[in-house]
Amino acid sequence: MIDRINLLPEEMQAKKTFAKLPVRYIVVILLGLFYIIPAHLKINSSVKKANQKVASLDKKLKLIKADNQEFTDLHSEAEKLIDELKSVRKISTALSKVIVDRILWADTLKEISFMVPKKLWLSSLASHDYIISVEDSDTDDNDDDGEKSEPVEIIKKIVTIKGSSYNSKVIKKFVKELEVSYFLEDVKLKYVKKRIINDIYTVYDFEASSKLKDKNSTSNQ
Repeated sequence: MIDRINLLPEEMQAKKTFAKLPVRYIVVILLGLFYIIPAHLKINSSVKKANQKVASLDKKLKLIKADNQEFTDLHSEAEKLIDELKSVRKISTALSKVIVDRILWADTLKEISFMVPKKLWLSSLASHDYIISVEDSDTDDNDDDGEKSEPVEIIKKIVTIKGSSYNSKVIKKFVKELEVSYFLEDVKLKYVKKRIINDIYTVYDFEASSKLKDKNSTSNQ
């Protein structure tokens, strides 16, 4: 290997020197090493933690919104159920009133059928309403204005029984039985008419009327 020989004069030869950095640069570098970089890393760590908290809060917010929606749906369903229950209660109340106000015709007819004696038959049994006026017991005789309260109208039933028999005494016996009826009161024999069939048979047609007892009176018996 051939070594190169520098033939330039010594004063012209380039001297190898190390570049010297200014002191302020060195100070900045040292500050960066000891303060700025750790502070930057700390800030980055804080930002990362903050982002994690934001993500966690966003997740919780979504869960809360979902729960609120579920609660809203449940509340809406509960309101619908309450409305349905109100409707059912109204229907139940109306049906209860109908049941309470119903007339026990089956029991009445059964009782009358047991009272019908031999040699007597019924041709019709009908009822119609009649109205009576009574004093309202819940109010005073005179109201605050000094005027009398109007009477209360009550609807009752009149039962009409028609039939026939070969013997007038049997008819009177049947009417006596009706007078002690559990469901009837104020029984009256309106008429008894004699009728001849084929110029041979004698038949007596009759009509009796009565009032249907109140439920309170029948329940107390």
